[in-house]
Amino acid sequence: LHRVDRRQRQMCIRDSTKGGMGATTLALNTAVEIASYHPNEVLLLDIDLQFGVIPEYLNITPTYSISDAIDSSNDLDEMSLSSLVNKHTSGLHVLSFKHENNADDYEHAQKIGKLLPVLRRFYRYIIIDFSRGLDHMFASAISPATKVLLVAQQTLVSVKNSNRLIRTLKFEYGLQQDSICLLYTSDA
Repeated sequence: LHRVDRRQRQMCIRDSTKGGMGATTLALNTAVEIASYHPNEVLLLDIDLQFGVIPEYLNITPTYSISDAIDSSNDLDEMSLSSLVNKHTSGLHVLSFKHENNADDYEHAQKIGKLLPVLRRFYRYIIIDFSRGLDHMFASAISPATKVLLVAQQTLVSVKNSNRLIRTLKFEYGLQQDSICLLYTSDA
């Protein structure tokens, strides 16, 4: 790890209107692809408090979690951060919740805004995999995003919910329309 020029930093969030649409798979595959061109410069944050599955998809067993990184955020430097993240053979780095203590994870999730500025100093690309929908608890992770990938199905309900999410991203979090990308999946 090394410090990254502020102008080169990208933070992308991935969200969907409901579970089961392949949005986590999209976030994971996007992160792995970017890491293939920029090894050790991509961090994938799995901030789904209940059903985060990225470590399982990558067949890694986290030693440390987002909670540990938040607890250490005041003292994180290149070496300590390097020891907290999980490194995949693709060159991708991963941080997730361990799902051992939901109350503790929830408490730490409220402090994620304390960790993100530290992570942005060391990673050129940060991809955040949300659960479904937007949770105001993660406002500090939404507002600084440079790109939002919103996954929706081609159904009336999904399109309506996507429009609600887009309005929320624009009016409550101040994101620009050109930073929001809507991806439709099919039910096939």
